Amino acid sequence: LTDEFVSALCEERRRWALRALFVAVAGDPDAGARAAARDAVDALDVHAGDVCALLEAATEAARDGRTTRGGASAPGAEGKSAAKKARRAKPAGSADADADADADADADADAATGAKAVNAAIAALEVLAWKPAVDPDGGVSVLVPACRAFLAASLDAAARSGEEERDETRDDDDD
Repeated sequence: LTDEFVSALCEERRRWALRALFVAVAGDPDAGARAAARDAVDALDVHAGDVCALLEAATEAARDGRTTRGGASAPGAEGKSAAKKARRAKPAGSADADADADADADADADAATGAKAVNAAIAALEVLAWKPAVDPDGGVSVLVPACRAFLAASLDAAARSGEEERDETRDDDDD
């Protein structure tokens, strides 16, 4: 990906591309892929609104309890990849294949939920620690409320998780 290519994308597609890069930076099992994704992020302009969208998805995931330990995906995420593979069997250039390419992008965007959304948001914030957003004020006016909401949702999720563990321990002790 080049800066020129990403700049030519509409906002929705740019956010999708950056989300995919941040998901790779945060959790690709291949170190080379993580490094390539970091290099691509380094070469691109990062907009605060794009990071804000990642933070909002992560906030929703934390509020809904769709995150799991160990960076695993939320339950049910596996079904999307099977449908995506079936769509890939269509010949390139056909109207169905073009429509399915958009559906693939939507499925990928939906897959960046749960733990992947949280990990991608954290990776985006880590990038902003060394690479400022291109927005006039560095994106502070947009990012601060989104960061606060994400932090609050994450702390609430951690508290719920701790309560569930204590309840499970008490149940085990009662047996």
